[in-house]
Amino acid sequence: MLRASETCFNEALIKNLLETKIQTEIAMSSKVKLLAGAQELLEALQGKVKIGLASMNNRPVINQMLKTKNIQRFFDVAVTAEDITNSKPDPEIFLKCATKLEREPSKCAVVEDSIFGVEAAKTAKMCCIAVLTGVYSRKELEKAKPNLIVDSLREKREILNFVFR
Repeated sequence: MLRASETCFNEALIKNLLETKIQTEIAMSSKVKLLAGAQELLEALQGKVKIGLASMNNRPVINQMLKTKNIQRFFDVAVTAEDITNSKPDPEIFLKCATKLEREPSKCAVVEDSIFGVEAAKTAKMCCIAVLTGVYSRKELEKAKPNLIVDSLREKREILNFVFR
C-alpha cells in the first residue's frame, strides 16, 4: 500500500477523472436502450402510484438519460449517487427515495436486477421485484430472497398484480 505522500493522485486529478466519466456517460446516453417493457410498465403505473428512481449513477447522467428517452415525466423523485453516502447493499438510497416520496418503506416496491440491490431493498423492509435483465442468474437472485422474480419487464401483468395486491 502506498502512503498518501507517495501517491501521484490528488484531489484535483480525482475530480477531473470523475468529471470526465460523467461527461462520457452523458455523451453515451443516447445509445442506452430502455429495458424491454419499461415504458409500458411506467405508463401502467403512472398516476396510480408515486414512482421514484434510485440510481447509483450521477445526477447529470440520470437527468440526460431521462431526457433522451423522454421518460422523466414518469418519475416523481430521483435519488442519485450525489444524495447518499453509502452504496448498495446499504439501504440508504431506497430509504431516501421513500422519504422523498413521503411513503413508508414497507409500502414501497423496488425493481432491481442486482443482488446488492435486492439485499438493499430487503434490508429497507421494502418489497422487491427482481428482474433477470442484469448479470445475475435466477439462482443467484433467488439467494437474495426477492419477493418476486420475473424474466423481464414485459411481464407487466404479473408485476402489476404484485404491486396492487
